[in-house]
Amino acid sequence: MSESKDRGGAIGCGIIILIFAAVFGVPFLWNMYDNGVFDGKQPDPATAPIFGPSEAGRLVERLDTAARAQGICYGWVIDSGRSARIPVVTPSYGGTFSPQPTTAPSARPVPNPSAPPAPGTSQRSAVPAPPSAPNPNASPRSAARPRATAVPRPASPPPTVPPEVTRELSEPGVEFGSNLGVGVDPRQAPARCPQWAILTAQYSYSSIDKEWTSGSVSVQDNLGAGNDLRLSNLDRLGLTSADLVGDNATGRLADAIGAVPLLLAEEGRARPVAPAAGAVPAGDEISSSRGAGFYVFTTIAIVLIAGGAVWIAVAAVRSRKGSS
Repeated sequence: MSESKDRGGAIGCGIIILIFAAVFGVPFLWNMYDNGVFDGKQPDPATAPIFGPSEAGRLVERLDTAARAQGICYGWVIDSGRSARIPVVTPSYGGTFSPQPTTAPSARPVPNPSAPPAPGTSQRSAVPAPPSAPNPNASPRSAARPRATAVPRPASPPPTVPPEVTRELSEPGVEFGSNLGVGVDPRQAPARCPQWAILTAQYSYSSIDKEWTSGSVSVQDNLGAGNDLRLSNLDRLGLTSADLVGDNATGRLADAIGAVPLLLAEEGRARPVAPAAGAVPAGDEISSSRGAGFYVFTTIAIVLIAGGAVWIAVAAVRSRKGSS
């Protein structure tokens, strides 16, 4: 009887240990796996881009749709507060999408009749017109008067990028992009983007903790219809400074950038943007960030706890019968 009790006690201790491991240890290990601790190569927090290839591609596509509808270029500038140079990410676009070229379409060339014909082409020889008969009523003075020739106007110089913009974009830790692509600021293509609106995000980065401690956003534009976009409109998105450094900071920042065309349309400073195909229906909520692993391990923990409780009850009944 004593041996069976000892064996039962050892089994009970083992089940209790498994329960504690399932409740506390497994979620901890899963969190480490979800954060990529066990991956072979980890991105360096000091140089990792804010937006990955897929996030950057979706953002460019979203801004391109608004730019084509409103005739306004949209972009973003992120000062991450880091001292290192951030590599330009190669975006991943869906389908056959390609951003617009950064240069404006050139004017159609006008053929020059005095130019020699191109190789492989034929050109009809001009037939000389017969000389006109002299006008007996024309005076010698009017006949000798030379004709006025048109003076060509000097071509206007192409628009240049302001030096302060060049300095801003060349600072360490700065990332930027627009509907023209990642690494292209609308102010760098004035011929293509005579009108633009840019959201700027400012972050404070702790090199010791390797994380962002605070953040803020602002919007600048050259639409000439008043001041820049009011930040109170951005507040309507529910965006706070805590969201910019929270768990879903990248997604909230992308939402703020993509909402600039809609907010400008609400202010009457831009044409309305048609809702994109597959738009989120009204009343929809953000899905939970818990993956399938959370529910798998939770189910295992519940089963182990229930099994331990059943085993304890059975062991208590057996011990009572054995004592009687």
